[in-house]
Amino acid sequence: MIFAVIFLLVLLFLFCQTFHQAVLHPFKFLFYMAKDIVLYVVHRNWNRCITGRLVCYFAHFGGGKTLSATYYITQLYYKYNNKRVYDRNRGKMVLQKVEVLSNAQFVSIPYSPLQSLRDITARAAHNREIDLANDTLTVTIILIDEASAELNSREYKSNFDMDTLNTLITCRHYHLNLFYTSQKFKLTDALLRSVTQECICCRKFWRVMIKTGYDADQLEVAGDALLVKPLYRRSFFITDKIYNGYDTLATVDKLRKGAEMGKMLTAAEILALRGNAAPDADSVSRPSRRLRRMRQGK
Repeated sequence: MIFAVIFLLVLLFLFCQTFHQAVLHPFKFLFYMAKDIVLYVVHRNWNRCITGRLVCYFAHFGGGKTLSATYYITQLYYKYNNKRVYDRNRGKMVLQKVEVLSNAQFVSIPYSPLQSLRDITARAAHNREIDLANDTLTVTIILIDEASAELNSREYKSNFDMDTLNTLITCRHYHLNLFYTSQKFKLTDALLRSVTQECICCRKFWRVMIKTGYDADQLEVAGDALLVKPLYRRSFFITDKIYNGYDTLATVDKLRKGAEMGKMLTAAEILALRGNAAPDADSVSRPSRRLRRMRQGK
C-alpha cells in the first residue's frame, strides 16, 4: 500500500504541473492560496463580468444562432450590471455597468444601436473617461448579428481598420466582449476570423437549444466542424420570454434596405475579403472520431 501511494505521488509530481509546483514551493503555494481566497471574497470577484471574449455563433437559417447569442448577453446583463467590483488601476471598489452595442434589436434589455465598427474604438476610449469621472467600470458587450452579411456593407467594411483590429485584440484591457453570428464561420471576413477565439454551433430541436463549442483555430484549419473534437456541449430550454427577447426581423430589414441603396460590396470584393484558405485536416490537433477514422483509412 505504501509503495502504491509513493508511486502515485511520483506520477503526480511528473505529470501534474500544479502538484509539481506545490512540492517545489510549498510555503509560497499555501501563502498565495490563502491570500487569493481572501482577496476573492473581499473584492467580490464573483461579481466581475468576464471580458476578452471573441465568439462566433453559427447555424443555418432558423438554427437559433441569434437567439442563443441574445439570450447569453441578456444573462450577462442581469447577472453583472450594477454590481460592486474592485478596480486594480484605481485601487478601490467601483460600480460595474454593463453596456450592450448591437445591430440586432433587443427587447429584453437596454441597448445602443451599433452603426459601424468605429463605434467600438470610440466607445472604448469614451468609457474610460466616464468611468474615471463617475467611479464606474463599464463592460461593453458587442453583438454583430449576421456578421457574414453585415461586414459586406460599406458602412462596416470601410472602418475595419488597424485601430478597430487592435481594440479587438486587446479587448480584455478595454473590458470588451464581441459576439457575432454567421451562417458559416468560413463566410465571415478573414480579419474577424483571425481574432476569433471560439465558435459555437447552434442546433434547435423544438424548444431545446443545443450549443457545441469549438476552438476557432481548429475549425479554421479543418473547414468542417464534423472533423474537430468539440470543447463542450451544452443546452437550454427556450421559453416564450427568451423567444421574445429580440426582434428577429430588424437586422434582415436593415440588410435589405442597404442592398437596395447600393451600400453592399460587390461579389468580387466579398470573396476577396473572406480569404478562405484550403482546409488542411492533417493539421487538426483535436480530431473528431470521424477524422481519426479517416486518418486510419477506415
